[in-house]
Amino acid sequence: MLSIAALMNKWISIGITPKYIKSTLVETYTGTAVAADAGILLYPLPGDYREKLILRSGHHNLGQRITYRSDANNLPQLKFCWIGHPGLEEPQIWALTTSAQWKAFQGKISDTV
Repeated sequence: MLSIAALMNKWISIGITPKYIKSTLVETYTGTAVAADAGILLYPLPGDYREKLILRSGHHNLGQRITYRSDANNLPQLKFCWIGHPGLEEPQIWALTTSAQWKAFQGKISDTV
């Protein structure tokens, strides 16, 4: 994967990761889509305290719908916001993010394939 990021100024960083998704259902139906993950980092504190507090927001799976046969489905979406110290990115936080992603995914895929 290729990710692109830029420090816009001393307060804001942005980034985007384009991706190609290929999925197979029941070893019979194949679907593809093009999507991207995008995010922004905000550093609200000045000077030496700049990296002591970070605000992070983003969106996963921005893009087209995935199509199996003739049935198009939205990709599972995950929008997130996070506030904290860079050292707090522990596995427990990512477990909560995964849980939120799973809840966003449930009920979004059609069963008519």
